[in-house]
Amino acid sequence: MGDKKPHLPDTFEPKDDEPPAKRPKFTHDKDGEAEPSDHNSDARDSFPSGSQYTPQKSDPDKDEEVPGNDGAEESSASQENAEAGKHRLELFGQDQDWKGITAATKRIGLSNNKALSHKDQQIPSPESQPIKELLKVIEGARQLYRSVTKTPEIFDAVTKLHQSVAELSEASCQGTEIQVITDIYFHAVPKLVGLLKAVLKGRRRQLKEEDNLAVLEEVIGVQDCLFILCTKARGWRSKLTTVLPAKQPVQHIRLRIGAMRSGFIKEYDRRKVLLKRISNQARSRAREEARIQQEKHECEEKQRKLEERRRQVREDVLRSQLMSSPQRHRACKDGSMVCKASQSAP
Repeated sequence: MGDKKPHLPDTFEPKDDEPPAKRPKFTHDKDGEAEPSDHNSDARDSFPSGSQYTPQKSDPDKDEEVPGNDGAEESSASQENAEAGKHRLELFGQDQDWKGITAATKRIGLSNNKALSHKDQQIPSPESQPIKELLKVIEGARQLYRSVTKTPEIFDAVTKLHQSVAELSEASCQGTEIQVITDIYFHAVPKLVGLLKAVLKGRRRQLKEEDNLAVLEEVIGVQDCLFILCTKARGWRSKLTTVLPAKQPVQHIRLRIGAMRSGFIKEYDRRKVLLKRISNQARSRAREEARIQQEKHECEEKQRKLEERRRQVREDVLRSQLMSSPQRHRACKDGSMVCKASQSAP
């Protein structure tokens, strides 16, 4: 593995409220909708009193229980548990943060205020052009994760997503600021959560590979987009005109995605140190093997020279003997000297 530090263009850096962890930056050399989950204590504590928060009883990573199966055999239950473990998302210990994100996403636009009319309870459709374009980018990337073999297209889609989020600003939306911030809260943020889930599901197997830093960069890059967008929404001066809950859930998502991202960065740094150690050990072994081969070659070369010297000495001795008794040698056809016993009678 290479030891090159991935980097993200400066325009992708969040300006405010950056979590303390030092994060790897996304590099581009390389389904599903968000669902609520049971996150009672953590999600409730993060919402102020009177915020209409009610815990949701569902788990985004488990299938809903099917009634009428009380008599199922234990073997069937064991098989289901094995399947659930096989399809569980790889979150590196950030399960509670992910559950908080999905629970808060479910709360966006969901009001328990019965005094509101049916019309007031409806989430407005996206109207601003910048967010419509952003939603197309998000959906395009999400569709690609249904077939994760299209790696180059995924890299391009995530890079384009970074650019779209980075270019979005209140100053660039003169005259449509309220529409844009409304669409960010009610559409862009939930869609990005859905994309993040698609990434986690689509890259589930690769995330378990210890030597795969690129896929971690990819996931952290999508987490960056969600964090940056939530941070921009927080600093938006134009206010929402709807009474539906959105700001508190989105800021809860911002806090949770910051913590979740820190966990993935910690795993990235751990793997990078591990791979560097393995690489150094491999280089050391290679150097040692090269040294052993060199010594073996030198030993064989010395042995060859010694044998050559011994042969030369034998030939010299033989030649000397032949020269002293010329009647006992003959010349071979190839010119070599051969000593033969005299066949003549005495």
